[in-house]
Parts: sequence; structure tokens; C-alpha cells
Amino acid sequence: MMGAHFYRSGETISRQFHACLLAILKLHVVLLKKPTPIREDCDDERWKYFKNCLDALDGTMILVNVPCDDRPKYRTRKGTIAMNVLGVCSPEMEFTYVLPGWEGSAHDCRILRDAISRPNGLKVPKGCYYLCDGGYTNGEGFLAPYRGHLYHLKEWNNGPRQPQNAEEYFNLRHAKARNVIERCFGLLKGRWGILRSPSCIMEESSASGGGRGRNKRFWTAQEDEVLVEALSELAVDPHWRCENGFRSGYMVRLEEVIGKALPGCGLKATPHIDSRIKTLGAKFRAISQMLNTSGFSHPNCKNLYGISFPHFHELEKIYGKDYATGKPAEGFADAVNNLEKVAPPQVTLDSSDDEDVLGSGNVTQTVTSPPYKKIKTENTTKKSKRGSGGAGSSNELASLQAFMKDMNVHLSTMATVMARTDDREQRADEREQKLVEKSEQVLEELLSFNLEGVTPTQVFEVANILTAQPNKLMIFSKCPDALKGAYVKSLLGGSGDGSA
Repeated sequence: MMGAHFYRSGETISRQFHACLLAILKLHVVLLKKPTPIREDCDDERWKYFKNCLDALDGTMILVNVPCDDRPKYRTRKGTIAMNVLGVCSPEMEFTYVLPGWEGSAHDCRILRDAISRPNGLKVPKGCYYLCDGGYTNGEGFLAPYRGHLYHLKEWNNGPRQPQNAEEYFNLRHAKARNVIERCFGLLKGRWGILRSPSCIMEESSASGGGRGRNKRFWTAQEDEVLVEALSELAVDPHWRCENGFRSGYMVRLEEVIGKALPGCGLKATPHIDSRIKTLGAKFRAISQMLNTSGFSHPNCKNLYGISFPHFHELEKIYGKDYATGKPAEGFADAVNNLEKVAPPQVTLDSSDDEDVLGSGNVTQTVTSPPYKKIKTENTTKKSKRGSGGAGSSNELASLQAFMKDMNVHLSTMATVMARTDDREQRADEREQKLVEKSEQVLEELLSFNLEGVTPTQVFEVANILTAQPNKLMIFSKCPDALKGAYVKSLLGGSGDGSA
């Protein structure tokens, strides 16, 4: 749209857009408010109970369009394709930290853990804490509500409900304070329509087979190998593989394949194979997360210390593309660094003035383009024959003059479009000002009429109708005085006798 309006190519619009985006991202230290703890003398009814609390945090889903191969990672528990964005805001509804980019299938706790571990990520000063909902773990620096008790405000607003114990009273105060982050997300999505529509982007031991009691079974290395091989075959079979993993009934198919490879093993789809797949998947995700995070350990890997996990690469081929890694996520500092690495190209023309062109006949034109299109042309008469020096200088001067002429045409076109836009805006402002003036006079004019059968309350009702609907106000102002009384009665719904 911008290219068509200003007669510019898509490459130019994209280059300038990224330059503007880079400038805004560099201002994140100014645009994002610094978190400040709640003081002892706070008189805010919602926050005075939470001394030293910094802000409230939560995650929200932003719908996105991704390639088909990446959809399993972005599919949320509700079935939508979305990005999980972590946001932190102050009691004044000002954002203090934002971490976008995580896939929708990632849990909120995992995203919060990533935000804390980043060099320029979320900071929790000693003695302070953030308010979070029940989806996060209640620990040092993060205060979650009591589980198993009423919490959300809609549950308290459903009838006259009062807290029955200390836990419910705490949850009520916690919900009223933390609700500020929900309001921030609601206002943000209400203001920017692009956030409401899809945007493009381009615990079990390793020895046991799952469960406790009568279903517990120890798997051998050979059984694990056969199971992983069978899974690998189904993963490349379009009859069994689907966008969300495997189609319904694949467990029964695995049971048949394992039964043929290991006769008499007694492995059943439920509970043996189902439980073992969950165990192997949990270990694979834990190891994968450790490998992708520097200096990080996972509690599910404590039993793997000193024990080999030979099926990691095979499981990576099966589940790797369906597992959220958080690689697209980036903070403001990371975004600035990434944009600076691919800084938008600048187009410059370096040439001598007209006297140098005429005197020496040397013109050097340098065009800085994207990395894959870098052109530098230098025309000089030093390497050419003496007889062609004058002709080369005149041709170069003519090219430069043609270029400047084209620039003048484009600039004049842009000035004309901007002037037309200003005229339209000025006329719109004048019309709006006239409507405001008429709205201010309509009540006085209505009270000046002696309308039979019309009460003062109905006069005010007519005034509200006229000020709320500009078309009816225009009709009223253009109408002769003799007919204004009849028009007022028609607005009230009467046929002519003034009855409502």
C-alpha cells in the first residue's frame, strides 16, 4: 500500500521500514518502564497488600501463519496456531518486559525459565517478586495463588460470593492485582488489529516402562531398539504420520510390529508401549533442552548421569520438528543485534561537483546494495584513449542530469499527493467543527420552541439523538423553523400529536 501511494518499489519500502524498526527497538530502554517495587506507604487498594512486588506477568497467544512443517510446534492446547508471548507490566499498565517468539506448544514455565536465563532477560532483584497465575511455579521471586481455591475474578463475580478462609481471601487480592496484565493484553490487541489476525513468520525413570504397581515393566535394550525402529517407519509413512504427530490407532500398529519382531514378548499398546513412548519422549526433550541451553540442567535428566541414551538421534528425526525450541524468541537487545547484522542497505551517489566533472572528466558512482547485489562502477578517462575523453565526460554529465530530472518528477509527485491529503484532512476538520458548533446550539434551540405535549425529558432525549447522529442533526439545522417542531415529534415516534 505504501509503495503504491508514494510510487516506490517494495524493496525501498522494506528497507526503510526495517531502518525505522531498528530505531524503535534501540529505544526500548526508553519506551519500556523500569520496574519499581511497591512501597510500604502505597495507598492503591489493589497493590497495598503486596509490598516489594515489582509487576505482574503472564503469557498471551498471538495467532501466526507458519509453514506446514512447523505447525505442530506452534499448535496450542486449544488447537490454534499461535506464538506464546511473555509480557510483564507495572500497576500503571506500562510494559516493563516482553519476550516474543516462543512456539505456542511451549509451556509458560518454560518460557519464563528462558527469559530469566537470558543475559539481557528478566531480572528479579533480591527481596522482590512478580505476581503470576497458577500456570507458573510458586517459588523465590514469583508469587502464585493457592491452587484448589477460587481465583479468577469471573468466579468471584458470579453471584454474591465472599472469601470463606485465608486462602480464598489471598487469592481474591492476588487476582485483583494481577488482573492488570490481562487488561494490558486486552487493550493491546484491541488497539492493533494485526495482533487479532494471524501474522506470518516466516518424569519417569529410564529403566522402567512406565507407571507404578501392576503395570510396571522393565524394558530391555532390544525391545527399545525395536520400538524406536517401528516408530521411525511410521514417521515416514504418510498413512500414519499427520500434522499433530501420529494418527489414531498407531499404538495398535506398533504392537503388531513389535509382536512380529519379538514373538512372545507380551508388550501391549496400553499400558506398555504408550508408557514407554512417553518415557523416551520426556528424556529426549530434556536432553534436547540441555543441549540448546548453555549451563542448564533438567531434573528429568538426573537419572541419565553416566548412562547412555542411544536413541537420541532417531527420536530427533521423529519428534524434533514437533518440539518447541524457542529459537525464534528474541529480546530487545537480541533483536537490535540481529537487525544491525543485516542493516538495510543505503544508496549513495559520490561524485565530484560540476566543475570537476567538466575539468577532469572523472565521475565515480558508488551504489551500495544488498550483499548479493553489490555494484561499484567507476568511469575514468585515465585508462581510455585521449580522443574519447570529452565524449565520456559529456555522456556522464547527461546521465547525471537525467537522474536529477527524474528525482524532481518523483519529488513533485510526492508533494502533490501530500498536499491533497492535507486538503482532505482540513476539509474533514472543518466539517467536524461545524457539527460540534451545531451540537452545542441544538439544546438551546429546542428549548426555545413551544412544543405542545413534549416534556423536558423528551427534549433532552431529542438532543441526545441529534448530537449522536450527524445526519439527523444536518436535517434539523436545514429544516425551516415551522417544520422543526414536527421533525422533533417524528424523532420521538409520534404521528403528530406529540405522544411518544
